[in-house]
Amino acid sequence: MKLKSWFENWAQSANKPFSRKSFLQMLGVGAGALLVNRLSRKAWAKTATTLPPRSARPVTTDCHLAVVTGEAPGVITRKAVETLGGIARFVKSGDIVVIKPNIGWDRTPEQAGNTHPEVVGALVRLCRDAGARVVKVFDNTCNDPRRTYANSGIYDAVKKAGGLVFYVSDWKFYPGQFPPNSAMADWPIFRDAVECDCFINV
Repeated sequence: MKLKSWFENWAQSANKPFSRKSFLQMLGVGAGALLVNRLSRKAWAKTATTLPPRSARPVTTDCHLAVVTGEAPGVITRKAVETLGGIARFVKSGDIVVIKPNIGWDRTPEQAGNTHPEVVGALVRLCRDAGARVVKVFDNTCNDPRRTYANSGIYDAVKKAGGLVFYVSDWKFYPGQFPPNSAMADWPIFRDAVECDCFINV
């Protein structure tokens, strides 16, 4: 009824007679516009299957695994990275960095369903200190993304540390390019996850 009232007001303001036919025509135009928008996004996703080549960046460290224990998640995260040789081995000045934590569940840090926000915040600060141009943080959540980001504490931790946190958008997925007969053929890839200089899975 509200939609019909809006069309009636529009017709009166435009000095046009309002009828059931004009109402259905307007609905048809709106539905058509939505369909075109959806199809154009899908077409873009199918054509945008290549990324500019990136030069390899070999990284050598004294060890491949660091185990640190302690009470403060942020502190032990920094110690672990230092043990691996420091963040500068991985992140260079001007880099675009992606940090992919687990933000899958609408749970608080005390419930331990996601990556601890202090861990994510510490990594964002380390990357920013190393000169990263931008640090992007996101995950494809299982529960409602807004509640999950907020209740996990990660949204606030990333913003406070100077990172960019955003939700995963369906229209940014496109078919990946894998070898023929690969089990990953046409597997959807999130563009922001690969358009980066450094990807940190935490």
